[in-house]
Amino acid sequence: MTQAPPFIPAETVARALTPDALIDQMARALIAFSDGSAPQPLRSSTPLDGDGVMLSMPARFGDIAAVKVVTFCPGNADLGLHTHHAVIVALTADTGIPIAMIDGTLVTTLRTAAASAAAARGVVDQANRIAIIGAGVQGRAHIDAFRHLYPGAQIVVTSRTAANAQALAADSGAKFAETVDAATRDAQIVIACTSARAPVLFDHHIADGALVVSVGAPLPGWRELDSSLLAHGVMADSVAGCNAESGDLLATERQADVEMGAILAGTTAAPTGRVRVFMSGGLAVEDAAAAELILRAEGLLPG
Repeated sequence: MTQAPPFIPAETVARALTPDALIDQMARALIAFSDGSAPQPLRSSTPLDGDGVMLSMPARFGDIAAVKVVTFCPGNADLGLHTHHAVIVALTADTGIPIAMIDGTLVTTLRTAAASAAAARGVVDQANRIAIIGAGVQGRAHIDAFRHLYPGAQIVVTSRTAANAQALAADSGAKFAETVDAATRDAQIVIACTSARAPVLFDHHIADGALVVSVGAPLPGWRELDSSLLAHGVMADSVAGCNAESGDLLATERQADVEMGAILAGTTAAPTGRVRVFMSGGLAVEDAAAAELILRAEGLLPG
């Protein structure tokens, strides 16, 4: 009888996915996706009760194949439950034999923020002020990742629920801002990680030369950025994925211009203009790449 693959819990995930290693790995994942060496199809989406959704995300990266099943149930917040849950199944790429099951909830949190940081590192030399819009799990994760990447920068956080932003600021050492205007003033990087269904960021919020990172509107009907911002150059983790799924792009009939992986690889130049936008829909390749780090740290892959 074949032995069941081990389950790797969140505590082990946290030890394996250190900021330096994960940011570098997300850069590699973005590059591999864009150059075609890490294939993945578009994810499938299944509606759940209420506004919930289940996503299935398969990909290959290096020596492993992986599929993540992730759910987002916004009503869980009212029940005192996490809104996101996920599990990753990792398999060998040559034989297809299962290697491990991994708690994917923390993987999703950490790799999303690390991918944002990898993208910012590729197009922003220095940041003195970083604004984060949203005080949930992703807000906290982005504070941690960007503080590691830009240790001298002031990080400012705001949210539509002021109490949440105040609590996050107090706990993380970030500065609290009452409004989006106050948070984004003079910021070189502005990160939107909300659960909004209507735009929260507009062109007038963003300083000249700033980078806007959007991670909170990866599906149709979800919005973070006003069409005035999308008139600028749009970079994406996946042009095809964001053009097919991004609520912001679909609502404005806008198309992403270039993939971040091609920019990081040096094969394509980043857009120029008053503002640059990076849309992160979330890639299965990122999950597979994070899983590879975990498996190597646990001795389940050689090297």
